[in-house]
Amino acid sequence: MYKSISLACLILLSLNSFSKESNDNEIDSYYDNFINKITNTFDNLVSPDSESKKVQSQINDISDFLDDYLKNIDDENNDKCIKRRFVFFKSDCRVEIDEILLSVEKIIFNDDSLSYFSKIEGLENQISIINFSIAALNESFVFAKPDDDSGFFDTSREDIKNKIKNLEKEIDVLNDEILTSEIELQDKLYSIGVDLSITQIQKLTRQLDGSEIVKIITISDVIKDITYSLGKMMVENSFNPQSAKKYYGMYLLLTDVIIFAQKEYLNTIDNIYLPSINTIKKNSFDSIKLAKKMKRKTSSKDNRNKLDNNIAQEEKNIYVIEYLEKDLQLQKLKIKKALTVNYEKNSVALSSYLTSSNAANLQFFINESESHFSNIISLQIPDIIPFDNKEMEEAYKLLKLKINN
Repeated sequence: MYKSISLACLILLSLNSFSKESNDNEIDSYYDNFINKITNTFDNLVSPDSESKKVQSQINDISDFLDDYLKNIDDENNDKCIKRRFVFFKSDCRVEIDEILLSVEKIIFNDDSLSYFSKIEGLENQISIINFSIAALNESFVFAKPDDDSGFFDTSREDIKNKIKNLEKEIDVLNDEILTSEIELQDKLYSIGVDLSITQIQKLTRQLDGSEIVKIITISDVIKDITYSLGKMMVENSFNPQSAKKYYGMYLLLTDVIIFAQKEYLNTIDNIYLPSINTIKKNSFDSIKLAKKMKRKTSSKDNRNKLDNNIAQEEKNIYVIEYLEKDLQLQKLKIKKALTVNYEKNSVALSSYLTSSNAANLQFFINESESHFSNIISLQIPDIIPFDNKEMEEAYKLLKLKINN
């Protein structure tokens, strides 16, 4: 491939010198067509393996949005956009840019990783249903007749025991499926440099924002691969300044996509998770307040004990809620730190695009990007602390279910 590129460069140089000596329109036309063909950067990347072909396909799909994106960027920087008082005070250009970023995010992000979360959640729901059935059977066991006294149409205690055993075997099978999915997710994250123990993976799949964390980590890693390919393509077309501008534009778009994904995550925490948590927390405090008020008016010791148990249960709920709230706030800080770094990189990319820097500067810029995206990925990885005990884990699951519903 490099030989063909070198040959193309020699031909271009020959044509260039010839066109300066000739006024022949036909030759000039041929020269222009040849230039356009050679510099059609995103359609002429030769890839040796399937992974590279996947990246090439992503680059080609993203490039379909590049012209519209750069037009809006240019208009925004030349104050040609209409300022709006609504839509979060965004300009027309920024609204269109966000729509483009959402489309590009869908190209970049393959939701294979998130499929593990939905699969595990589905398996856990099946286990919850089976546990409910086991609880009902345990109640039936109390009133069931012994085997000797049971009639033909009666369900004996032995029958109930066997049903419970069969259901418990089903739970074991489902737990094995969950573990298999967790190991597969662990391997997938390890392949992009995120090394987590199986205990940490289990915490990640159970925490409220686990899927969002995996999403932005995966997006960052895919963009790192795309940027690496852009660097190679830039070397092959370093003779063309217009290509350099296009590469900067593509890089600017990619950094914007990461920022967009991180801001989406922060918005989800601020506008969905935290308000839901605060509502549940308020309800728990109200429940405690009511229980204490009822306790003061209750003379029965047995009823007072039941109210005390209710208060204790609500206090446990509040503890889990505050644990989750702290988790989300810590993760917000990590994402904000990563976002600050990305804003800075995005500003440099914008400046470089607007000034159409030369290929040498671009090469340095691209080479630096791989370590930049690796650092961003490490910044976004949460401090995954295992639950204190099984009881807290179960309470966390119930809380997550309430918030998601």
